[in-house]
Amino acid sequence: MPNLMAFNIIGNELETHCKIPHLEKKCEFFQIQRPVLKTSKEEPTSETTFIACTVYNDKKVAKPFSIPVDLNPPFTLKMANGIKNEDEFPIDFGISEMKGRRPSMQDTSFVIKNYLMKGYHMLGLFDGHGGDTVSKLSSALFPTIFANQLQSQIKKSLSKKKLDPENYIDTWIKTAFIETYSTINEYVEKQKFTDGSAGIVILITPQKMHCANCGDSRALLVQRNTENPMSVDHKPTNPNEFRRIRQNYGYVDKSGRLNGEVGLARALGDLKCHPALTCEPEVLTFNRSNEDQAIVVACDGLWDVFDNQTVARMTRERLKTPRIADIACFLRDAAHFNDSGDNISCIVVRF
Repeated sequence: MPNLMAFNIIGNELETHCKIPHLEKKCEFFQIQRPVLKTSKEEPTSETTFIACTVYNDKKVAKPFSIPVDLNPPFTLKMANGIKNEDEFPIDFGISEMKGRRPSMQDTSFVIKNYLMKGYHMLGLFDGHGGDTVSKLSSALFPTIFANQLQSQIKKSLSKKKLDPENYIDTWIKTAFIETYSTINEYVEKQKFTDGSAGIVILITPQKMHCANCGDSRALLVQRNTENPMSVDHKPTNPNEFRRIRQNYGYVDKSGRLNGEVGLARALGDLKCHPALTCEPEVLTFNRSNEDQAIVVACDGLWDVFDNQTVARMTRERLKTPRIADIACFLRDAAHFNDSGDNISCIVVRF
């Protein structure tokens, strides 16, 4: 297990005082070395990819941070406005975030191009509440926990028939969420942090799109003539979630909050709300199609003010924009100008 006590962000050590700047965020990218899955007796190699994170100081001068996970060497800074993939499966990404009308920024996003193998891409958004410790830890740890799990499964399969990852990805993503939750708990419980985070992660493969959601962030698949939600909002008032909460000895108050504490039925962190609150994500899988135009992933700061049809229309109207990040910025700013009262984070994937 990673030594979470060594987790550093902009020179502030979480284990001592956790005074992390809560500031306006935009988009920045970190170049990393990623492990390539070992599929033979040869030693594993490494290739360069990108992970998107967002840390800015008052002067908006970006500084790199390091996390104690199994990625080597540590992060080094590389600025960009978006990630464009020029491989066999054309796809590009844009990210935009802002603190909005909240006193602090508690969202964290990432995008990893060619995650573990060519044509596989991972993106995630963790929307924190009550603090940003859990959202930052989740965003940093999840990609590596999932990679380690995949590595382990492939090693087990070497002596057996060929493994088709597509048949197991949904299960592995669920397990990675639970393991991320368990890993974080050891740290936040010791430090007595009480915050939590919604989380949504999408793994795009050459054939499919796997969306794992835990909370009230949302992913929307924008197609030529329609739009399809890729996730379900996990509110305590959702009939299925309400039933599960009651079965686990929890309750939903008149304001729609679980145990009178949080407005989510699923989340990471929030230790005092378990077991009524679960960290297990709901995973939905979609086949890729020539009709696919974009995916919009955003926290509730966007979806509180716009419905799916409006977001899809605004996205379609701007698909020919040269810089994909400009679409994410437009959606973010539109939500802010329409009186969103929350942090606003948005990831746009263009096919």
